[in-house]
Amino acid sequence: GGGGVDGRLKATGVLLRFSGDEDESGGEGKTEGAGAGAGAQTAFVARTDAHGQVVLTGGCFGAAGVLQRSGIGAKEDLAKVGVPVRVDNAEVGHGVDHQEIAVIYEWLDAWNEADGQVPRGGMMGWPCMTFLPFLEEHRLLFHAGPESEYTPPLSTFAVCHFGAGFAEPYTDFPLVVGTPSCVRPDLRTGFRLKLTSPDPRASLAVVHAEQTLDYQALAQGVFAQVALFERMKARGLVGSKVEPPFDVIPANKDQLIAWIRDNHFTVFHWACSCKAGLRGSVADEFFRVRSRPLSPSPSLCCTNLPDPVDASSGNSNDSDSDSVGGAAADQGAEGVVMDLLVGSAAALPELPDANPHLTVMAFSLALAEQLARTQAERRKRGFSDAPELRRALNDLRGSEAYQNGSQLQIRRAGEEHPNLSRIAKQHTSAWKKAHPVVEEEVDTAE
Repeated sequence: GGGGVDGRLKATGVLLRFSGDEDESGGEGKTEGAGAGAGAQTAFVARTDAHGQVVLTGGCFGAAGVLQRSGIGAKEDLAKVGVPVRVDNAEVGHGVDHQEIAVIYEWLDAWNEADGQVPRGGMMGWPCMTFLPFLEEHRLLFHAGPESEYTPPLSTFAVCHFGAGFAEPYTDFPLVVGTPSCVRPDLRTGFRLKLTSPDPRASLAVVHAEQTLDYQALAQGVFAQVALFERMKARGLVGSKVEPPFDVIPANKDQLIAWIRDNHFTVFHWACSCKAGLRGSVADEFFRVRSRPLSPSPSLCCTNLPDPVDASSGNSNDSDSDSVGGAAADQGAEGVVMDLLVGSAAALPELPDANPHLTVMAFSLALAEQLARTQAERRKRGFSDAPELRRALNDLRGSEAYQNGSQLQIRRAGEEHPNLSRIAKQHTSAWKKAHPVVEEEVDTAE
């Protein structure tokens, strides 16, 4: 721990030991890296309370940072900053975010208030959201091969913050801003959080990969957003385009990708740096941190993988059908660090299409229920499932994902409630029906 600004201790690392360590008193022992290939050795959190558990809920950055300072992370990265390796797992700190790019048009003074002031609406000048399906005419824009070999992108529509007036952080003077985001980022790329020092006061480095598919999704969103703004311009609602500073046409697709690479921003939905679940690369479906990586690693993509046979975790999926969490969460020590769990947005195995706030809350409820159940079992006390969780479980058990053996899985297009893709298409159809003349005029001009 370290002293915080208010004088209270702040968690900065977790002390681990393995069953083969010579120092059984709670010290680190002499078997560095035992978790990376230690066979049947058991990993523990060194503690004095027999019932104690350590739960990391410091968010995407905080949880990954604590694990890495504790020696759980990529061996090469930890060695560079002098942290002894306890669990070699390169997936710690590998996360994703909803990236976005700002399409900007001129604000018209005609929309100012009577006193000449720009009207304010919504948080920070962002009064609404737009849902834009990608334009069908550009479906194959970034596909070089024959159409028969075309694979649809991960994202098929864009969610856009719509800012009018002062739209921070993109502008400090009146403009109209639409920010298409990549709703389903490519989990194979994303970013890596890396220690710059074992000192907990030092910042983590954020290293981005070359996110080609995400850039292409943002480009498709820019085409859709510009098409919307051009229709608004034709109706006298906005002025001329400011950004991108060139024509958004198929012939300029490479220039568009380069501009997105240089100018894209974030929606601040940082997540997935300590993925949990049956396929979770850092923690299992009971949120317990793994003491050895899954094999094969799910880092290439956390979806469309065969169901793993994870005997090392000591868990069975055949838990009591009348139980939400099941007693399996407190059984078996192989494959996990006993009593070390991870939650918050860091534990999401994937990133939902929209704001992950409610999804993080749902995962937090599942984690809290698991902690309560474990403590009740250890203290030999009765435990009753929360009725809300029981209803959620009944809903989950009726889904195809559950029947396939998946847990902690993010619902995707066609599965989520509400269905954002369907909503986007409904809005588009309704707009076209309401503006048939304008649609024809703009299409003819194009």
